[in-house]
Amino acid sequence: MKATEATRSVPQAHRGVAGQANGTATQPREALRLANEVRSRRAQLKRELKLGHASPAEVVSHPPAWMATATASVVLESSQRIGPVKAARILRRAGISPTRELGSLSKLERRLLVAAIGSRGRG
Repeated sequence: MKATEATRSVPQAHRGVAGQANGTATQPREALRLANEVRSRRAQLKRELKLGHASPAEVVSHPPAWMATATASVVLESSQRIGPVKAARILRRAGISPTRELGSLSKLERRLLVAAIGSRGRG
């Protein structure tokens, strides 16, 4: 098989010198490295939330890019004195699904969730 036949399915932007596929072995490694970095950062943030060194309201208001796919319930349940039941109550009060990702929340939903966190789901 000729090199041009082997690389036809590879977009031009991903071709290296002489039209050969670029980074075929390094792309999965880079993706794995990035995924591990995101997991490490999330774990660190969850520890900070659990210890009270980070505010769940602040994370909801201004989530880091690497928290965009984290669910609202994970952030709440990782926080001090908020378990699954209280997290569900807070999310229900704000009208947000527990599986909703932080990155997909609108400004209004963020404000409602921050307000519900401030009241800690009482009532």
